[in-house]
Amino acid sequence: MSTPDLEHAVANDSCAAPDIDHVDTPTASDVNSAGACTGCTRRFILRGIAVGAGSAVLAACGTDAGGGEDLVDAPPIDTGVSMCGSNLCIDLTATGAASLTKDNGSALVTLPGDRAVVIRKSATDYIVVSNICTHASCTAHFDGSSKLACPCHGSQFDLTGKVLRGPATRPLRTYAASIDATGTVLTIELG
Repeated sequence: MSTPDLEHAVANDSCAAPDIDHVDTPTASDVNSAGACTGCTRRFILRGIAVGAGSAVLAACGTDAGGGEDLVDAPPIDTGVSMCGSNLCIDLTATGAASLTKDNGSALVTLPGDRAVVIRKSATDYIVVSNICTHASCTAHFDGSSKLACPCHGSQFDLTGKVLRGPATRPLRTYAASIDATGTVLTIELG
């Protein structure tokens, strides 16, 4: 951006980015025999530093904004799930529900208009909580023990859906669940 363009932007309270498509960038032929860049401008150097610093920050962030916990991807229940009246029933003897046969076992289930993780706390105690983060609708993952963590922005929730750490401010939706007398059918109340 030339000085008159910059003065125009400041006078008009504009925050337009400079036109970097027309900035001359030094090439290998601009480097002299001593290794010094003869065509390097201050803008070129600063832009290189900014790109390098930005890349380093992104690399350091990684993809786990959830605080470094190991997140368990619960397997999806692909068999033994059916509607039973206005509720959803899971046949715990079906091969797709095998992960729900041990304490702290978990599985993903698709509900009408929602996705949820089903967590077995004991033979008679199951927790069903939406795994759609209330901050930005990313998928929150069960940690295998006591919470769900969203890798997108770091929100964390306890198993009752309560927010433990933001940026989410609203709790996850929870569903009542009951086991039948035989211990083989889990009913998730949708209504």
